[in-house]
Amino acid sequence: MTQLEHWSLAIAVSFVITLLLLVILIHKRETMLKICKCIFAISATGGLIIYVYAFLSADAGFYGIFNVALRAIFSTMRMFLMNSDFEAFVDAVGAEHLQENAWISFVFLLIHVLAAVVIQAALLSIFGRKLIDWYRLRFLGITLTRKGFRFRRTEVYIINGCDKNALILGENIATGDNPGKPEKKERIVIFWIGEDDDEKEIFEKIDHFEGIVQKPERRHDRRYYLGKAGMGKRNGRKRNYNIIFMPDSISVADDVCEISKWAVNKKVPQSNLNIHVFARAAWDREKIQKITQETKIVNKEEIRSYPYAINVISIEDLLVRQMLGKLPPYKCKGLNISNAEAKRNFKVMILGFGFVGESALLHLIMNGQFPGSKMQAIIVDSKKDCLRECFTNRYPSHELCCDPDFEKCDVQSKEFYALLEKEENLDFIVITLNNDELNKQVAMDIRQYFYDRNQKREEPLPLPVITVFEKEGTLYDQRDNEDIYIFGCRDEILKDSFIIRSKLDEMAKAVNEVYTDKSNWNELDLFFRESNRASADYVSAMLYLACSASGADKNEEKISDINWKSPEDNIYELDKDQILVKIAEFKQALENNPEFKEKLAQTEHMRWNAFHAAMGYKPISPQDMRKRFDSYDEKDGKKRLNYTRRSTNDKLHACLVSWEELDEVSKVYRELAQKAGVEADFNKDFKDSDRDIVNNIPLFLYRLIGVNPEVS
Repeated sequence: MTQLEHWSLAIAVSFVITLLLLVILIHKRETMLKICKCIFAISATGGLIIYVYAFLSADAGFYGIFNVALRAIFSTMRMFLMNSDFEAFVDAVGAEHLQENAWISFVFLLIHVLAAVVIQAALLSIFGRKLIDWYRLRFLGITLTRKGFRFRRTEVYIINGCDKNALILGENIATGDNPGKPEKKERIVIFWIGEDDDEKEIFEKIDHFEGIVQKPERRHDRRYYLGKAGMGKRNGRKRNYNIIFMPDSISVADDVCEISKWAVNKKVPQSNLNIHVFARAAWDREKIQKITQETKIVNKEEIRSYPYAINVISIEDLLVRQMLGKLPPYKCKGLNISNAEAKRNFKVMILGFGFVGESALLHLIMNGQFPGSKMQAIIVDSKKDCLRECFTNRYPSHELCCDPDFEKCDVQSKEFYALLEKEENLDFIVITLNNDELNKQVAMDIRQYFYDRNQKREEPLPLPVITVFEKEGTLYDQRDNEDIYIFGCRDEILKDSFIIRSKLDEMAKAVNEVYTDKSNWNELDLFFRESNRASADYVSAMLYLACSASGADKNEEKISDINWKSPEDNIYELDKDQILVKIAEFKQALENNPEFKEKLAQTEHMRWNAFHAAMGYKPISPQDMRKRFDSYDEKDGKKRLNYTRRSTNDKLHACLVSWEELDEVSKVYRELAQKAGVEADFNKDFKDSDRDIVNNIPLFLYRLIGVNPEVS
């Protein structure tokens, strides 16, 4: 072989080794790093032995041995700088002996090649990050098999933001909610950071789960990076994209609109893009809702301009929802629910009425509606006057579902304990003051107060559920018998399963498929998706009420192997077989007790009222229904009737009345249906909508677990 051929072969071998190292680093980075550690140990030890042998002479004295050791260490270090002391090795072994025994040269060269591999892998790992990220984005999901290339469906997650919450969520997504374990290879997590963020520092924080950092400096950079991730391109057709805007994102509504518009222009399929927005401000939520409602006419049909699932999320709502999932109102002992009715009013107390306090009250309203009971709330805050006015303006129909009483007093004063003394039947206390330590201290004081009060009574009253919000909450190993429940740990809610693959959303989609004529979840605007979620969220309560109607509570006997009083009666914490048992028992309760079935329909209407009240809706009186019907200039009778009974934009609904008043609403609606000539609504009874929800609860559950009800 000529010298040129030798050079070409050496370059080709080096290129293949480099490429192989790069591919292994991309797909098996942790494994490669472990292998490199072993190779480093082998090459360093082997090099040290070889060079000690090369430099050690027979006449070396005691002090000469130290010189030999230092020279051997130095030459071993040079190995990792792509250099060697080959001449010293040849002199020690002998040139003639090397020519006769090629294995000795091979061992020498192998040790040096291993050293080169280690340093090359280290350099690629440190300086080749951009190249590795490019490769992963370009070829994610493409694997080589014996039959050729296989294209696997993969997922790209883009998180706009890099604060603590963003990093927690990113790690949970990358590892499938198992932090510390290797990332899932079919997923890529990308962080879009701001101009003032330290890119190097963020790289170090996300290195263990191989996240990617990108720095959009201008608005159109987002579109550029989406293109780099394959969105709108051929290699992006088998990818699902989840774009997550973290709290405090500037101009988030405009950014969502920009990305949605760009995706429409690139013809990105509906099922391939989901946008999740953390938004606390009502301004942002309303602007995003308008985006989801924006429509255009295509082939004489009205369709959404941006047909993607845009989910608006509030961290406060997630924390409160998680709390109520573990401590639902229907489990409060003082209510003594039997035969689907509460024995008295459901009463709550909120200490501190900031974002978390208000969210707690709204979710308690939505989940605390039972026949025979009307929720009562005592809100304690130093700014009671302005808070009452603001709350009433935002939620004008709340008194239909809840009687709130605002109080102004110090929670550690005599006035506060006089207030507790006056309220005999408290079921739920939520403490959300602005100081974590004060929250805990007040909780312990309240618990002690109720202990002492019960000591003085012949018949002790059930203790209220006491919950404490901790702003920077950490994971607690809380036991079922603890009297104080602490919530606020963001590690528990900033999860892939909680936000992206929410079980609640799976149930809500089942509700939507059964209850509406739109099977595509993406076709619904924010309000109707939230409505389906609220309906799904109440299924556990309905199942519990069914148990109470069966007599299981009264006789203190189980009607199945499932303990209905256990914490696992939350439907989302049960397995498939347990859900099938609950479905069977729910059906049995409906068949055996027609009166109970009607009570559940009444309960559903109370829940529906509470949801709409919590969304800021107002009722339309029968007189206003007639006026709206006469004023609406539309020939289509169905559209005219829809406008008569509701308006999503104006937050109006004619059915936002008590169960008894629904009959009058139905009567007026039937009268207007006759005028509009809509024959399908001539016999409309709005109570039937609530009855249908109750009848379809088993179907919702079948859809949730993927079971065909006919086969079952």
